[in-house]
This record gives sequence, structure tokens and C-alpha cells, in this order.
Amino acid sequence: MSTNRKFLPSQRTRGAVPRPPFGPTAPDANWTGSGAAARDAEPPLQPSAWSLRATLGALVSFELAFVLFMFAGAMKANPSLAWLPVDMTGLFFVLSVIGAAFIVFTKKVNRDGLVIAAAMGAFVTWLIATLAWTPGVVYAGEKALESLLVLWACAGAGVIIAADRARVRRFLFLILLIAVWFAIEATIVQTAADKRWYIELGGMTYNHLGNAIVYGAVIAIATLMSMRGLGPFKWIMAALLPLFFYVLLIAGSRQSLLGLTGVLLIAAVIGFRAVPGIAFNRFQLTVWGLLLVAIVGAAVAISSGQSFTLARVSLLFDSEGPGASAEGRLAVMASAVDFWATAPVFGHGVGSFPILAGGPDVRSHPHNIVLEILCELGLLGLVLFGAFLVSALRHIKLQRLREDPLFRCVFLLAAFALARAMIGPDLTENRQLYSFLALLALPMLARSARGGGPRGPRWSSEGQFRDRRSSRPSVQVASRRRAPYAARDGD
Repeated sequence: MSTNRKFLPSQRTRGAVPRPPFGPTAPDANWTGSGAAARDAEPPLQPSAWSLRATLGALVSFELAFVLFMFAGAMKANPSLAWLPVDMTGLFFVLSVIGAAFIVFTKKVNRDGLVIAAAMGAFVTWLIATLAWTPGVVYAGEKALESLLVLWACAGAGVIIAADRARVRRFLFLILLIAVWFAIEATIVQTAADKRWYIELGGMTYNHLGNAIVYGAVIAIATLMSMRGLGPFKWIMAALLPLFFYVLLIAGSRQSLLGLTGVLLIAAVIGFRAVPGIAFNRFQLTVWGLLLVAIVGAAVAISSGQSFTLARVSLLFDSEGPGASAEGRLAVMASAVDFWATAPVFGHGVGSFPILAGGPDVRSHPHNIVLEILCELGLLGLVLFGAFLVSALRHIKLQRLREDPLFRCVFLLAAFALARAMIGPDLTENRQLYSFLALLALPMLARSARGGGPRGPRWSSEGQFRDRRSSRPSVQVASRRRAPYAARDGD
């Protein structure tokens, strides 16, 4: 029997391959092959997210309190928020916990997220236990307290938000709004400034600004490359990218600009498939186009001399000027290795690094999360942190990255946050990292009742496409006449 032709489920043709029915608003009406996206494979953000009803709903949601908790450290120093009589981190922590308690008793939670949160809880428990032998006092106490906030950043995202794909979309929508807010305010500040230098927005460091902008840019890019057609919403996403790119060029954050470049490169290659010849997913075309535009824009900025960030990148390995910070960080990392060698198993205790380095008892770290854990928490701490990473990263499957735009967006956010942790702040300042890693517990695409009727096709829990009339997975075979280098229609 032939398997090269494509049929609808209603067509009772011998040898037909089941195909899911699509409505007029489906993201992909040209579904083909085993790797094609199902009807639930919608872009990370949708036009409905910008409606008045959805916006009002987001403003009274658990996700809003949680997002404000995640970014409170970047916002609390803003003069426009100085009127608040309480600490923003504590305020939104309490509000988000109260909201989560209500959700736990009334709605579903994510069991895979519970596993990730439990692994993170074991690591935080060990971190607090090392207070018993650390030489630090002030910084150690602050770090132990902040580790509880980090645990909540992981648990709230993995247990509550990751339980519902609609919550994840609302979460990403709110992060994008914060990035737009920061980008507009940074542009205004830079335009009014007499001296072109680092942008410190309302007390926010240039790295915090750059990282927030990258989160918004990744969400916009992931949405843009997952949409078909040229609707108004797609033009809105496309219009945000020049704004984000401009702020990254002038902000001075090298790690943010290089990190976004790395994210684009990852997105450009995850769609390649091992078939005779070279085959790729359709979304890669958008990414390659964005990379080309970014290269041209960077070349123009370099030739005009208007990008302070690119100037700092060019001096990255110089021993003077902006390159001195990179050389200093390498020396600090080397000293962390030496400190770890003197206490390899249990470490010197949380917050011990500044004391071991001969400095005051203030925030100081090796700017690398692995070396920081080895130095302060030892091999045991690294094993516990590794267990947390494994519990989160085990959900990553190449097929899911190609077929599920929402999961792909979360993965790209987690990839950037993890790369940032290798050269950025200490492990308790990476709330976004733990939240995005926990969101990898996002449920797989599942066929609902609207996906094909009582006898129509559906997705199994393993992500395979099944026919309801049979317990065996249906085999999807692409036409042999298709060129091996043709773009997939899955996104």
C-alpha cells in the first residue's frame, strides 16, 4: 500500500496516512510528515494576548506578581518607584506565594515541576547547611536568605506556571512588556544624555538592563519565527527587534549582546535534520534572515562609531580599558580553583569567597557559577546542583524543539540564562535562570477534543501521533518525491 499521499481522517482511503484536521485559524495548514506541528503548536505569543480582556486578566494574575518578583532587583532602585513603603522583592514574594497557595488548592500543578523544585530544594538545603563552617558573616547570611528566594523562583515557575501552557504564554507576555518598558526608557535616557557611556537606568546596572532586553528579544524572535503570513501582530513583533537591538548596541553590556548572538545561532541550527542531503525547518529561514540583518546593523554601527557595546567587545582581550575587566575576571576564576583545591569535598562555606580572597565581607564571587559552587559548596554542592540541572534538562528533546514553538522559546531563554551564569552574577542573583529551567517541565503537546473528534487522530503522552482507531502509533512517511533540502512546514 502506498504511504506517499496525504489524506484527511474523513477520507476512508486504503493506505491513507492519518492527518489532523485544521481550522481556518490553524498555524499550519500544510501539515506533513512525522515532524510536523499539531494544531496546538501555536506561537509563544498570540494576537489575543494583546487584547484588552487578556491584558486586564494579566494585570490581576499570579504571573504578574511572579514576574515582578523576578525583576524586583532591577526595578527597586528606579526613582519612579521610590514611593513604595516596602521592599519590592519582599512584597511581590509574599503576593506570589499567597496566589500560589490558592492555585495549589484549587487547580492543577505540574508534577515534573515538583521534581525539579525538590532537586533545587536539596541544593539550597546544602547551601544553608554550610553556614556552620563558613568564615563569612554578612555576605554569607545574605546569600543564604536569597537562596530561599531562588528556590521560590524555581518552584513557582515549575509547579504553578508550567502546569498550564496558557500561564506560560501570559508569563512570557509580561516579560516582553517589561523589556519594552526598559527599552523605551533607556532610549529616552540615552537621547537626553550628553555623554555616551554606560546606561544606568534608574539605578539598574547596564548588565541588568541588557539581560532584560535580551529576554524580550528572544520572546519576540521565537514568536516571529513561529508565525506564518504577514498579519499585524507579526509586524508588531518585527518592529520591536530594532528597538531591542539599538538598546543593546548602546547599553554597554557585552554579555547580553554576545548571548543574544549565541541564542540566534542555536535557533539557526536546531532545525537541521539527518536525512539524505540537508533538510531544515521553515523557522530557520527567519533566524538566518535576522542574523544577516543583525550583521549588517552591527557593521553600520561599527563604521559610525556609535556603539559603545561593540567597542567594548573589540577590546575584550586588551589589558587596558574595557578589556581590563575580562582579564581581571580570569584571574578571579583562577583563584577560585586554588581555593577549591584546599576544601574539595565540602567547600569553604557559603559566602566565603570574598574572605578567602582577602577582601571585605561584601558581595564578591568568581563570576562563574560552577567555580563559585566548587569553592564555597564543594563537590557535594556541585553534585546536587548537577542533579537539579539533569531534572530540568532531561525534558529537552530535539523533536520538541522543532515542533513546539512555546517549548522552543522557553529553551532559548534558559540557554541564554545558563550562558549568562557562566560569566555573570553569583548563583543567588540568577532568579531568571532557575525559573526558565523549571519551565522546561512544560507539558508536551496533547490533542484535545477539538483536535479530531472521538475517532480522530491525537497525540500520545510520548509525543507520537496516534490514530484513535488503533493502539499503535501511525507511521508518517514523507513523500519520496520531496527534495531532501526542502524546508519543513512544521512551524
